[in-house]
Amino acid sequence: MRVFYATDLHGSEVCWRKFINAAKFYNADVLICGGDMTGKAMIPIVEDGDSYELTLAGVSQRVGRDQVAEVESQVQRKGYYPVRMTSAQVAELEKDPSKVQTLFTEQMCKTVERWMQLAAEKLKDSKVRVFVAPGNDDEMEIDEVIANAPRVELAEGKTIDIGGYEMISSGWANPTPWHTWMRISSRCMVAGRFGMSAPQPCARRSTNTSRCFRSTATSTKARASPASARRWPSIPAAPTKRECCSHRSSSLTPRRASRTTSWSTARR
Repeated sequence: MRVFYATDLHGSEVCWRKFINAAKFYNADVLICGGDMTGKAMIPIVEDGDSYELTLAGVSQRVGRDQVAEVESQVQRKGYYPVRMTSAQVAELEKDPSKVQTLFTEQMCKTVERWMQLAAEKLKDSKVRVFVAPGNDDEMEIDEVIANAPRVELAEGKTIDIGGYEMISSGWANPTPWHTWMRISSRCMVAGRFGMSAPQPCARRSTNTSRCFRSTATSTKARASPASARRWPSIPAAPTKRECCSHRSSSLTPRRASRTTSWSTARR
């Protein structure tokens, strides 16, 4: 049995395609994507008459309508989410960080769903097993998208037999300076192993940098109930969020950005 393992794709279209094609190239029996597969920022492509404006990698660009599709491909290859919008929509998003987060999650899930379909098309006649285990930098909303995929198996919180070997996957990680989605303290991990449920994600820190908004919103789905949280295999109950780790949220007002700004979530 030959296993191909990759991780930290961070939204890169190129990396996902290479991951899927690796099955044939390396004659692999199993493909495993070990988490942190989603992107970190949206790039608004703002309509301005017969052209569009955007800022990518700190460089402002103006492109014609016939060039937009190619520009969107460039953005996707860099691991970001391109979004066409008007100046009015940009202004509305600048005023409401929660709408930025909603749009970000929507674009993220659409991209993951497209990736799942791509895997189904590329591997439709193959017996290769494909697993994706979302990481601590991935929002919980993608779990359902992966679980519904026709050709990819969600590995999170499960014990899976692969050719006689057991694979156990968990997206939870210790707190880091980057304040990722799935973070818990070592004490909480120990508590979980003694029969307590997996904790829910902690509140995300909000900061702002030049030309980049970071949302103060947390994942409503993740906070809805303990049942919605990712779990370790066979671990039922959990300490409160306060016991899991300290909350470091702030409500800094983002500085006003130009029409060609970009947004990211609180993850870095």
